[in-house]
Amino acid sequence: MKKSDLKQIIKEEVQKVLKEYTDNNFSGKRELSDVAKRKPDMFGQQIFDELFPMGAKSESAAIRALKNYDTISQRSPMFVHVQYHYFEDKEGTPYFVHEQQYYNSNFQDARNPRVTVLTLEKNPNSENEEEIGQMLVKTEDYIKDLKRLKITKRGS
Repeated sequence: MKKSDLKQIIKEEVQKVLKEYTDNNFSGKRELSDVAKRKPDMFGQQIFDELFPMGAKSESAAIRALKNYDTISQRSPMFVHVQYHYFEDKEGTPYFVHEQQYYNSNFQDARNPRVTVLTLEKNPNSENEEEIGQMLVKTEDYIKDLKRLKITKRGS
């Protein structure tokens, strides 16, 4: 196993335990690449659009924010808030969304992208569990969507 693979596994395991951490080697390009690998198909995109309409509309702005972050010659630490929510849609179908919010409120420029990566699953913890995919959204728009959902359980 390569050292970089081991570091990634450790990072993922730590993220499961912590609700917030600091990423001193954050790369917007790397995050965009990771999200692109788990992009939803057209049916999954429709689910994202229905459940998170404000967030879905902000995807282009979120992508620009991460690209702009990488253009800064001197990068800053990125704070990452990790949280999850179980909720139901209007028909009562259960969903699970895991979020990673990227921010650095010490700055009001491109060093504070204020974006969230959403990982969405349908029918969580069942034999019909299905990963819908990942989407990058602006955090403030996602929070508006979150307030409209019928949350059944949340955690950090």
